[in-house]
Amino acid sequence: MKNIILRINKLKDEMSSTQASISKYIIDNPHKVTGMTVRELAKETYTSPSSVIRLIQMIGLDSFNEFKQELLLEINSIDHKKQSDTKIQKEDSIESVIEKVTASNIQSLQDSASLIDKDLIEQCVNHIIKANTVLLFGIGASFLCASDAFLKFVRLNKRCLVAEDWHTQLVYARSSSKDDVALVFSYSGNTTEMIECIKELQHNQTPVYTVTRYASSPISKMNTYNLFVASNEEVFRKGATSSRITQLNIIDIIFTLFINKRYDESLKTIIETFIDKTNTN
Repeated sequence: MKNIILRINKLKDEMSSTQASISKYIIDNPHKVTGMTVRELAKETYTSPSSVIRLIQMIGLDSFNEFKQELLLEINSIDHKKQSDTKIQKEDSIESVIEKVTASNIQSLQDSASLIDKDLIEQCVNHIIKANTVLLFGIGASFLCASDAFLKFVRLNKRCLVAEDWHTQLVYARSSSKDDVALVFSYSGNTTEMIECIKELQHNQTPVYTVTRYASSPISKMNTYNLFVASNEEVFRKGATSSRITQLNIIDIIFTLFINKRYDESLKTIIETFIDKTNTN
């Protein structure tokens, strides 16, 4: 899958006003666009067929037909949740709840996998390897993800800092340097505390990777490295469920790639830091 919408979002700052107008229409009306001709899309966006083709080439595709095929595949993957009702109903049985929650989580993981930028996630791992300190940020359910990352990397003897208290997180951000790396977890992309931390990190030229939902948000626009997860869960939700699982999956991927890049050393460290529970009281 070519991740058309992801590519469009990544290139938006390089687009002309005409290309930006076409891109906005595609993002707002993806289903409609898959049934259009290049002339119809140009007419709807008050542009020209040549402008549409230039945009298609800009995002790395050879033809408008290829673009429509790839967009349709992406819609079928990311928008699959609309095709199967996983909304919990008051009358649902225990079996039904188990099936719906499990199906929703699986779909979120599959959708998030299609959004992963392989080059970017490898860059993130390389930054972590070279960094003096890995700084971890998150509030509420996202703090659980930051804490999970801490527990994983400390096993590999990688220096990490994490704190549940937001004021302490802000101190970490203000004390950061360009030789550190930051992972910021915010599913909504709207978390005020995380925005403040990112500003301080950027002021110190610290590389910042955000784990956030695949949507336009204040955090996704802050010139950070965005590791997107699927936006299958409502932002104003009663509890973080699939969003937490997709963020944890990103951590697992980064952690595993980290081990693979330093396999022998990592394996030795994991053995050395292993705690044998059978011998503890």
